[in-house]
Amino acid sequence: MSHTHLEDFYTFEGHFTFDLHDLAAIVLRERQQSVDPFKRARVVEICEGDTTATCLPPHAQTMWTSMKAPHKTAYFLKTEADLDDAANLQGPLEVADFFDPEMKLSPGHAPLTDKEKEMVYWKIRHHDGGILICEALQQVLDALPEDRTRLRIRTSQGLEIPQSPIDAFGIGNVAVIPRESTYICDYQHIKPLSTQVGMNQYLSGHTSEPQPVVYLLFGDSSIPAGGLVALDLASPSLGMRGLGGESFALERVVDYHKRVLPNGGKRVIDYDDSRSEEYDGFFLTDRIRNFSRPELEPIVNDLAERVIRRLSRIARGEETFCAYCGKVDAKDRCSKCKTSMYCGRACQTSAWKYHKKWCVLDAK
Repeated sequence: MSHTHLEDFYTFEGHFTFDLHDLAAIVLRERQQSVDPFKRARVVEICEGDTTATCLPPHAQTMWTSMKAPHKTAYFLKTEADLDDAANLQGPLEVADFFDPEMKLSPGHAPLTDKEKEMVYWKIRHHDGGILICEALQQVLDALPEDRTRLRIRTSQGLEIPQSPIDAFGIGNVAVIPRESTYICDYQHIKPLSTQVGMNQYLSGHTSEPQPVVYLLFGDSSIPAGGLVALDLASPSLGMRGLGGESFALERVVDYHKRVLPNGGKRVIDYDDSRSEEYDGFFLTDRIRNFSRPELEPIVNDLAERVIRRLSRIARGEETFCAYCGKVDAKDRCSKCKTSMYCGRACQTSAWKYHKKWCVLDAK
């Protein structure tokens, strides 16, 4: 897996410390802007349990209705030709626009909050791409100059590693039983006003079988295993948020396993590796060595390049960004610490659960 070309895109010549929490937000933002099979789709209906969708005829829902799981949710997305307009071609729909204004929910279900919509958005986007994001961030970190780049790592629970070497990370592997099974159906009418539909269907999170979870693990050999920090960029795929309310999880590995992962990240796969005992059941590897799916290689490389170009601009002082969603050109600065910036009140409010832990410290 070659990433040497990425070094050419990082043009900052000085020393710089990147905040890992900020970096995670930037990676997800660039993932949002990259290739997306749901680029012109909107969620039109969400069904739970044995509820049947009204947007499609029964014969088109066989995969959904035949699913046997104690907890299951279906997301029906409709792709429309008229969504393929000039504005949308510049990038995928934003979270707020990803949901049809007349979206239907299961009977008795309250309207989705903005936070719930954010979780649904990323659950759909991450349905098969969790390891993709890990591979991309791994490429970025390995391409940054080791002699003059550091990471500042802060968790929502107050742990700080102020100056971590950029290469001091590994790949954590664990298996969990998901909280629910997920079905995604992206459909499109073959012809206008036609009853014939074409569809792509996806299944994830079968609750009867353990699902592998891959994440990045940060900290060098001087830090006890309990003080290592896990970064799970695709946590919403299994219905998880970070303890700071983020759409990713950046937590001390003990907190991640016991408080974030479903069922505490039970050790249900025998990895047959002595290192798994040292790290309380999860398996630690040095790096992801091969692409999970060869067809994803161009997407991973493009994402890594997009991220490292942004980091170069940030280090040179040419770009500001939202500390919650990662968007460029953030204008609103926190009035207390004068450090973190946001693209608006909504993001600043969403970020506060995490930011309040560090705001006073940064204000000093």
